[in-house]
Amino acid sequence: MVLDSPPFDKAPTFTFKRFEPAEGDGFDIAVVNTAGNRINGINVRATCDGRAVEVGVTGVGGYKVDCASAPTEVALGLEMFGLAYQALKVPSPAGADKGYVFEFDPGDLGAKKFAGTHLRREGPDSLVMTYANPAIRELNGKTFTFERERE
Repeated sequence: MVLDSPPFDKAPTFTFKRFEPAEGDGFDIAVVNTAGNRINGINVRATCDGRAVEVGVTGVGGYKVDCASAPTEVALGLEMFGLAYQALKVPSPAGADKGYVFEFDPGDLGAKKFAGTHLRREGPDSLVMTYANPAIRELNGKTFTFERERE
């Protein structure tokens, strides 16, 4: 028996959502999920003052970009998952609204499809598969058994 699931093809995306007030010098970059909650660990680059700046990683409060002029482009990525930077042109803020808020939609990131995964029967209620190139390297070559629950 061979298991195939539908392909996953929804790419992860970042989109500019809004400005918000920010205090102090510089500009704040924050990333939220689709529910509006802030996300830590997003890699940030910005283009400001006529140059590209390697900024850092967002924390609970976002990340402060130390630029004299407003960023013209912000690039966001997720290096720990191999997600390349996505560059976004951004509008200029007005007044105290120096906080840039972006939304991250993970798409199918982290979803693993079954493509030609071979299953073998072991008795009337069990199917066994062997992991091949899984995301968790320690599982490679190990087996996993699916068992039907008995009532």
